[in-house]
Amino acid sequence: MDLFAADIYASFVTMEKKISIKWPENRKFAACLSHDVDVPFKYNLVGLLKEVKQNPKNSLSPFYNFITRENPYWQFENIMEIEKSYGFKSTFFFCAKRRHIKDPYYHIKNNKIQNIIKKLDREGFEIGLHGSYLSYNNKKYLEEEKKILESILKKKVIGNRQHFLNFNQKTPKILEELGFIYDSSFGSTKKVGFKNNKYYPFYYGKLLEIPLNAMDAVLFNQSKSYEKAWQKIKKLIDDAEKKSTLITFNWHQRVFYEPEFRGWGKLYIQILDYIKRKNAYVNTLGNIAKLFENGRRVGYNK
Repeated sequence: MDLFAADIYASFVTMEKKISIKWPENRKFAACLSHDVDVPFKYNLVGLLKEVKQNPKNSLSPFYNFITRENPYWQFENIMEIEKSYGFKSTFFFCAKRRHIKDPYYHIKNNKIQNIIKKLDREGFEIGLHGSYLSYNNKKYLEEEKKILESILKKKVIGNRQHFLNFNQKTPKILEELGFIYDSSFGSTKKVGFKNNKYYPFYYGKLLEIPLNAMDAVLFNQSKSYEKAWQKIKKLIDDAEKKSTLITFNWHQRVFYEPEFRGWGKLYIQILDYIKRKNAYVNTLGNIAKLFENGRRVGYNK
């Protein structure tokens, strides 16, 4: 735990014991579904060269796909249909500007990207900002990125998750000053779970932090098999139910391409089925944040 995280944890650990949460419709616990959009195009130039390097004997296939514009990472409509079949909606975080080699490989002004952002928004899914790799420490960067995304949506963007979960003591102040209602960068890139034993959303000043508990690649890197991955996730969901808390998932849209990410999309569907059967309250991060903002659902016992 770094010093900043330790300070935040110390500030909230006693308060957290006093939190009582009443979820809508008397549900026992809540869940948020989210998708960081990092690589929407498998066969852009960078992806093409990478695949040829990894498998030079089969170099003709990616070239063919690049020329014909085949794009198996474009899973947005598939995800929408899956989630709607359960009566759920999720949050998609889009990066608005590429500044660094580690930033997502797409341009927000691409017509196809803009069209899917608008379609998601029309159908009730939330669009949040996926702050670029260096923006966590740069107000000018985040301000520009927020404005770009808002110009596409024609409305305010209230939520953010930083790329690579980059975060320091300056980040929440920057986000609050720019008018964000919530952030969801408090999580781990090494293991799934409730980081630092924080089971509830908390505040940095007026900025609500919604912890991220389970990310696809982190889970599968931790697990030696599909079954072990499922058991880890099932335990997290059961823990969330016992504590009447919120659990947040992040499944990148590209991992629903089964030939490359075997079982990842299937496990996501299994998660949806399980939280549906457990009668969790499921909503976008933005709508969860609004519950906290107006004070109807969270009280501090005195």
